[in-house]
Amino acid sequence: MRNRILKQLNRHISKALSTSPWLAGPFLALAAYCPLFIFALAGSWLPHLLVISLLWCGWLLLKHKSWKAGWLALWILLCIPVLIPQHHTSTPMQGNGSTLRLAQVNVLQENRKHELVAQQIMSLDADVLAFQEVNKVWTDTLAELLSEEYPYYSLAPHEKHYGMAIFSRKPLKDVQLNVWAGYPVLSAKIRQGDQETLVLSVHTPSPVTLKRFKARNEELHEIAKFVREADMPTLILGDFNIVPWDSALKPLLQAAGLKDCRSLHYTATWPSPLGRWGIPIDYVLHSAHWQRISHGSAPIPGSDHKAMVATLALKPVTNKENNSILLGENLEKQAE
Repeated sequence: MRNRILKQLNRHISKALSTSPWLAGPFLALAAYCPLFIFALAGSWLPHLLVISLLWCGWLLLKHKSWKAGWLALWILLCIPVLIPQHHTSTPMQGNGSTLRLAQVNVLQENRKHELVAQQIMSLDADVLAFQEVNKVWTDTLAELLSEEYPYYSLAPHEKHYGMAIFSRKPLKDVQLNVWAGYPVLSAKIRQGDQETLVLSVHTPSPVTLKRFKARNEELHEIAKFVREADMPTLILGDFNIVPWDSALKPLLQAAGLKDCRSLHYTATWPSPLGRWGIPIDYVLHSAHWQRISHGSAPIPGSDHKAMVATLALKPVTNKENNSILLGENLEKQAE
């Protein structure tokens, strides 16, 4: 009886695998290119879908179904360019300027490994820390354990996974808690070298429903507007709940002139149990005033996210920029 059931199941699976490639190919393309909610959600796992489809192609070839394998392979080739990094990833440089080390950390609100997380964060030796999913228990604990090393901090706890905090070795000024699309964004300014830099801690809603999908995209739009109007060196650390190849992220990068510190799209941060096979949804973004020296990820005890860690260098002012400043000063003197 058991063997007969297994044989029937195997026959049904084989039939489905043999007939479904005609639909699977177009679905891949929709997941890769269509910005509508359900397809964008599927597209977050596009690399995994492509790997599964490649294995499927191999199975079809073994079953001598070359036409179906070829059909699916064409759609795979059509979708691969979506994963190729575009201009918004930054290129590395040698660390010969004013450097800053940053860490982006989603602790997972239900996580009770407070001391282990603090120890891990201290080992990263970052200058600025951005935390998400911190409630009152988390902010009290982090302030107690980190304040000696990070005496400047701003706390915005929340009991529904959208609390956040910024800890810094440098003084924070002009701290603001903005609410865009119903979700908080914590901002502050730090001084690095001779310039002030705007720092944002962001946690956009996970797009598991159409309402939250729209809210996430609206929040990204508001962040872009805020950064564009600030018109100054900027660093954004956060859990964006969006993958780098999602078209909804590109307007933020282009409109605000931001770059992803990743050298490649695929530095996975969630879910942490999948390790490098997860998806990249945590970011350290920087304006053109900064250049990446290094980046990577680190485990966070008890969290479903990995931390994003990056070392950036503030670009020196070029001679052309100096000449423009001097010319402006001379014109002002002549006007007087």
